[in-house]
Amino acid sequence: MRSVDKSVLTVSTKKEKDKKESISLVRIVSFQSTLNSKESRELISLNPDIESRTADVTKEKEQKEEAVRLGVELSLCMAEAMFILSDDRRSMTYFCFFTLFKTKMDRRGPAVRRLYRVIQLVYATYIKPKNLVYIDGGESTQSKLMGTFRQDFDSAIRGLAHIVSTLEIGCLVKPSVFEQYNRELKKLEENLGSVKDVSEANGFAREAIETEILPLWKSLFETNSEVIKLDKTINSELLRPLLNELNKEVCARSLASLAIKPCK
Repeated sequence: MRSVDKSVLTVSTKKEKDKKESISLVRIVSFQSTLNSKESRELISLNPDIESRTADVTKEKEQKEEAVRLGVELSLCMAEAMFILSDDRRSMTYFCFFTLFKTKMDRRGPAVRRLYRVIQLVYATYIKPKNLVYIDGGESTQSKLMGTFRQDFDSAIRGLAHIVSTLEIGCLVKPSVFEQYNRELKKLEENLGSVKDVSEANGFAREAIETEILPLWKSLFETNSEVIKLDKTINSELLRPLLNELNKEVCARSLASLAIKPCK
């Protein structure tokens, strides 16, 4: 009878023991994993607010992204309106001034400030190089048509300001509000589309302008973003002639009411 090498038996026994321990360890880990997953589900079922808050955070992020997109779209509408009226600098300035500032909305709000910054950028980059002369009482060939769109712009600006302010304080916007706003914006785009040939003939380049203004709106909800600073020089060039004209008109009306003729 052949003798068995004890060292071989010892090694074999050790390998089998290690294998069993390894299998046991895998089973334990698997059980723990299952247990943890089950405990997590039980925790969520016992605390539904956790799941609800997670959903709200996701929804808030989506709504903020949508607000940024709407801000860009509205800015492009405003830019296109400027090009449509760019055959007369006064008409363009008058439209921008009364659309943004002849309302009771917060002019310092992030949405309105960005819209006005877009107006400044478009004026400085595209309109100013045309060297248009400001003429008191001047009127664009498209003034009457654009006047019929002013109410649509007012409504769109108010709507965007409301959406942004709601999201800023940590609240969610009702889906119906976004649906209504998108309908209003689409209507505005369709109205402007009726004179698309005019805006393009005057130099409106949608893609180029969108590239310039996109970073401005992407920072809308960033907590560490810089305050949007308005260019005082451009602001003066853009609005001072109109303000002077309005002051003259107010003065003339006051004198007329007193039956006093202004000095020549």
